[in-house]
Amino acid sequence: MVGSRRRESRARRKSARRLIGIGGQHASEQPYNHLGDRDGETPATTNPIVVLDDGTSLAFSGEDVLRYSGPGSPAGVALAHQAMQCGFPLLDSGALLERREITTETAFRGPGARDAFELVTRGVTEGRYIVDRSLEHPERGTALEAFAFRLADRHRR
Repeated sequence: MVGSRRRESRARRKSARRLIGIGGQHASEQPYNHLGDRDGETPATTNPIVVLDDGTSLAFSGEDVLRYSGPGSPAGVALAHQAMQCGFPLLDSGALLERREITTETAFRGPGARDAFELVTRGVTEGRYIVDRSLEHPERGTALEAFAFRLADRHRR
């Protein structure tokens, strides 16, 4: 009896992993399909992050960032993508930001967020992505304390 429950539990976990795209693609061969709503559109796919690279416009959808990062940290990718979607318009004064002029400081240490900022800004490679634990907000509790991002470009902070 105990052995059958254990096998059943393992089967449910394996099925759940496949369903949400962790560790491989599910039947539809779209590993991040679970992130969409019923019609398949999400803010990340309908509102890409657009930046300039030496004057050339580049657009990054949430799917682009997930493909770059891989399936290991989808929540961190989504968090960083949202941070950029919300933060960049506060910096851009109506014009697109140059990706290599954006600096990110964060208390969040996850690899998905790091990968998202690297793809969009190249900040990790160029030393403009800084993890700073002093930005944590412990009053928000251990689950949320590191969810802090400070974005800047050479003109605004």
